[in-house]
Amino acid sequence: MPPLVLATVDDVRAALQDPGLDEAEARAAIDRVTDRIAGLLPPGVLDFVEHDTIELRGGGSRELRLPGPVFVDDDHPITVQEIGWGGLPYGVSPDNGWFRRGDVLMRSSMAGSSSWGAGWSGLPFWGERVLVTYSHGYREVPAGLKGVLLDAVQSIMINPQGLRSETVGQMTSVWAIESVGSGAASTTALKAALRDLGLLQSGAFSIVPGPG
Repeated sequence: MPPLVLATVDDVRAALQDPGLDEAEARAAIDRVTDRIAGLLPPGVLDFVEHDTIELRGGGSRELRLPGPVFVDDDHPITVQEIGWGGLPYGVSPDNGWFRRGDVLMRSSMAGSSSWGAGWSGLPFWGERVLVTYSHGYREVPAGLKGVLLDAVQSIMINPQGLRSETVGQMTSVWAIESVGSGAASTTALKAALRDLGLLQSGAFSIVPGPG
């Protein structure tokens, strides 16, 4: 699927109450903020990626956090394989090996009751290497994200250089503090807004190309 369109030129015109706003300038501001947001978010959040395979390090933990958001339905299941001694993969069944809470895969406390169904270790902990195939990202713009982008775009359109004041001839323009330093478009402000929306989380992972 193509990347999400977070906002349109008409959205910016409505936010600024300026129906005659230059389309090229508005589009450039949208693209600038979209690129900045995409650079702050984990890969794949602004794209819907189907049947992606990633490798996570279990390290004896009972929890594995998937780079989210996780999307699951009948056509988009999650499959899990642990890599055992000699690099051999073992499937882990959700019936007796793990269960999911949101973006977290929890190792079942009953995993040790089933030998191979519990994975290569036979213990209620994830192995060192775990391959997970799943679908992730958003099919629709998350609630609140459009507003974050529009706030940032407005800051750029109103005060593109992020100045506190500017003097031209005998006239001095002074901007409100929220538009200084690019305001809502600054990296600090965007990070805070994305965290408030629950879209920004820490964690490193490596990606293995998925099928298709």
